[in-house]
Amino acid sequence: MKTFIPVILLLFFFVSPVSAVVPINGETIHDAQVYGVEKRQLPFREFLLPWTAYEEKAVKISDASDHAILYTPFLLIANNVRDKARAGLTTDMADIENVLTDYAGYYTFTIVIHDEIKKASVVVAQGKNNIAASDVIIDEPEVVKIKDNEKPRYATRVYSYFYSKDIISRQPIFLKVEGNNKQKYSFFFNLPKLK
Repeated sequence: MKTFIPVILLLFFFVSPVSAVVPINGETIHDAQVYGVEKRQLPFREFLLPWTAYEEKAVKISDASDHAILYTPFLLIANNVRDKARAGLTTDMADIENVLTDYAGYYTFTIVIHDEIKKASVVVAQGKNNIAASDVIIDEPEVVKIKDNEKPRYATRVYSYFYSKDIISRQPIFLKVEGNNKQKYSFFFNLPKLK
């Protein structure tokens, strides 16, 4: 009975046709927990693969390919469970409530651009609508592995947040990024097929 009440509260606050790619319910929470435990030994990049989109112009997919990750509620729960399982801990409903509350009402993307970027505009294109990110945070560019005689190469992480009420979860989107390097990047996410 103690876990039943928090699950009902979670369902009340988080089930909405536009607040998630798939609705958060008891089955979704269970499936995310199973995914997090079963896939805990995968390298992080492989763990994230179902929610990863590569830049449309990428010639080949490798560690040096520009990519974006959509953190759905399912993935947020699964990742939390994975982290705990790798540390030998279990996840309780309070953990799940916290992770969902932190990102409630948002579509959250992490974008990795293999260039030195200081500023960027990020929009979601869906049908005829272009939706600007409500917030964009850019980490300091990191120098990636270089050989002795090569000039430095960079990777920049761009975090973008969109109000979920502005995006239709039943339609695909293009995440479009333009950096101060004047390059344009596009990532396709088929929202109806994502957990």
